Formats: sequence, C-alpha cells, structure tokens
Amino acid sequence: MVFKDNPELGEDVPEQIAKDLENVDLAGSHFDVFAKELFTDAFEGHAFILVDMQPKLPDGATLADERASGRRPFWVKYKANQALNWRTETINGETVLTQITFEEKTTEPKGEFGQEEICRYRVFRLFEGRVTWELYRKVTGDQGEDKIISEAKGLTTLDRIPVAVVYGNRTGMLKSTPPLLDLAYLNIAHWQEYSDYRNILHVAQVPILVRKGATQEQQTVEVGVGSTVDVPTDGDLQWCEHTGKAIESGRTELQDLEQRMALMGLSMLAQKTDSNVTATEIRANNLQESSDLSTMARSLQDALEEALGFHAAYYGEKDGGSVELGVAESGIPVDAQTITALITAVSSKLLTPDTFINIIQKAFPGVDLEDEMDRLKLLPGFGQAAPTPQDVNKMKSGVAKIMGAQGPTGVQ
Repeated sequence: MVFKDNPELGEDVPEQIAKDLENVDLAGSHFDVFAKELFTDAFEGHAFILVDMQPKLPDGATLADERASGRRPFWVKYKANQALNWRTETINGETVLTQITFEEKTTEPKGEFGQEEICRYRVFRLFEGRVTWELYRKVTGDQGEDKIISEAKGLTTLDRIPVAVVYGNRTGMLKSTPPLLDLAYLNIAHWQEYSDYRNILHVAQVPILVRKGATQEQQTVEVGVGSTVDVPTDGDLQWCEHTGKAIESGRTELQDLEQRMALMGLSMLAQKTDSNVTATEIRANNLQESSDLSTMARSLQDALEEALGFHAAYYGEKDGGSVELGVAESGIPVDAQTITALITAVSSKLLTPDTFINIIQKAFPGVDLEDEMDRLKLLPGFGQAAPTPQDVNKMKSGVAKIMGAQGPTGVQ
C-alpha cells in the first residue's frame, strides 16, 4: 500500500541531488528501490540511512579534479542490529546523536581462489560541532585472540552525524520493537501446528499390517505385491488404520491460526482513534488519528527528507528538498467498521477471500459484483444457486457504502 506508486521527489530537490538518486547507493539501486528495501528493514523495529561521502582526493586536487572524479555523496542502509552502540546529548534543547557505531561484514578474496568474511566497525562522532569518522577492522592475533585495528579516519564537513532513522514501532531514541512481532509468533505456532498436522496425515494414510496368532518364529513378514503370507487356521491377517478423528481438529486449528494471522496483519491498517467518527469525517476534518502503517510511512518520509538534507549539506546546500510517497497518508488507515464489514462478507460467503485481499491491497478499487457472484458459485461450499436480484442489490448497497467511505466509487 505504501509503495502502490513510486515515491516522487519534490520540485524543490536540487538537480544534482536528483541525478545522484538514480544510483543512490553507488551500487546501482534507484531511489525507489532503496526506499522500499529500507521500509522493509524497518519492520524489524527500525532501520538507518547513512549518507556517506566518497574518499577525499589527494592533497593538491582542484575543484575541477573533484568534479571529474565524480566524487559525491551516497546512501547506505543499516538494519537495527547493526548499530552496536550510540550516544546522545541535548544541544540547544534538541536531543542530538553524538556517537554511533555500525558493524559491517563483507566477503573479500583470500588466496588465489578462496574468500573470507571481514568484520569492520564504522564509527561517527560529533565533537565541538564537527563530525569525525573512523573505520576499524577485526583481525585475529598471533595467539588466536581478536584484535581491533584502525584502518582509516577523517573529518567531514558536516555539523550533524548524517544518520536518519525509519521506525517500525518506536519505543525510544534508536529503540523499537518489530510492529508485527505477535504475527511472527503466530507464524511459529502455525509452522508447529502444520508440522503436527502433516505427521498425523502420514500416520493416518499409512496402514499397519497386523497378524494374529503368529508364533515367535513367525514374526518376520515380507510385505509387498509379489509376496505371500501363510496364516494358521486360527490366525488372522489384516490392515490396521488410524481412525482419523484428530485430523479434523488439527485442520480446524490451522484455519483458526490462519484467520488470526490475517486479522493481525490487518491490524496494521486499523485507525488508532477513540472518537466515533466515520472515515469520511476524519478526512474532512484532517484529524491526526492514524494507523500503525501510516505512522511508519510518515517516519519513512521524514527519514528520506532528512537524508536529502544531509546529501545537500555535503554539496554546501541548505536544503535537500522534499519527498512525496506513492500513497497519501490519509489513504492508508482503514476504520474498524470497514474491516468488520469486509470480514463479515467473507464469512457470510458474499465475498471471495481473493477479492477481500485485493480490496485491502489496492485501497478499495471498484468491484464488478455480478462477476463476483459468478465466481462465488464455482467455489466449493458456496452453493450453486444463482443470485437473486435482491442479493445483487444488497451487495451493491453494502459495498458501495464501504467504497464511498474508504476509496474510489463507481461500483458496478
């Protein structure tokens, strides 16, 4: 939903910066791709944008040399767990990042054909109004001990550490929790339940050969298409199968888990408001209630614009411009009544699950209800009777009401 359309740079973004964003990380990533990957990383709690600068040219280099070399700022993504430590201070009433360390792991050649993983630590510090950086490398000493050695260091032209943060569920300065953590736990429960369910199916589908009246010497039996088993007159030979009573309960539990998972995912879209107002009223009054997802989207927009500011600062510019996401913030929240109405429609078999998902993902597009009813008739358990005109009109009225409150109208 957030990236239904690509983010758009504002007209106030300087031309040189807009050009740089075609390859924002100097690894071929376009700004749109970078932003989407960054937003995905934020679902682990939060994620970082570091706006770095290519190495300085040797002493004596001119401005023409620098322009010819293509030296420019570039962006780097870091996940939450890559920030090993940080410090903040209050400067002029503002909480400012004064030190942060990022862990970086890369694979480098070793020998003629081999390779090895290298661990480095990139440290930024703000001291007396200037930002310094240092790069350390983790190596193994002669005695097998870990050692940290300095590889490079330098001074930037910035007065703030060039790091912007996108939060998933902020709990404090550079602190957060994954917004879908409960859903992750349900995924684990679903995997465990499905594993048990598959095991039950295996047991139920594989019968056991039982022979009655065999002596100890006759215990070994060859089972197969081309084999024969001799049974004493008073003996018996038969297949023993699982009754399968536990299969249905396992299947029901899986379905319940899947429904809970779907609803928990949708909870990201639910508006956080205590007032009993409609979605139309919220839009008209421009209230500040928002869903968890729209809050994340706003955090992403703020971080991208802050990174643009750092990018501009490297060029000596005062402002890097603005960004508009591919969806309006007001278009993300879904009120609880709408979600309930849609779920009820699915449960009542008046709406297919596929269409339900499409409605959510596409922010409530128009729906051809006659075609939807035809599709319903083909689904097992949904009945073969053709819909009456009253059924169609009822659905049109209900869905049109939903569409009118939450998205494009024009219901067929």
